[in-house]
Amino acid sequence: MLPSRYEGLPLVILEAGACGLPAVAYNVMGVRGLVQHGVNGLLAERLEPSALAASLDMLLGNPELCAEMGAAAQQIVRSDYSEEIIGARLFNLLRESLGADASAATFGGGGFTP
Repeated sequence: MLPSRYEGLPLVILEAGACGLPAVAYNVMGVRGLVQHGVNGLLAERLEPSALAASLDMLLGNPELCAEMGAAAQQIVRSDYSEEIIGARLFNLLRESLGADASAATFGGGGFTP
């Protein structure tokens, strides 16, 4: 459960997903980019603790739903946020920002290639 009302990229959502756990959070910017309501977690529309509690109660009362959402969360983290995926995205961003000369760049002496 993430009770934050303001978030950038909440790593705790990714960490929970990597462990196969669904998220329960407020429907705020940053969170809604990671949590698909009803797929890999639940988003409370009202910014009130009772709304989070109701979502948490729903998952605690339905272990099958919790397991389904947890599996979906884990799949999303593996497919969209693995070290390889994030590394490749950062490498491409760096290459684009440096222009054509970045194709000859190496990192750490080993020549990182995504």
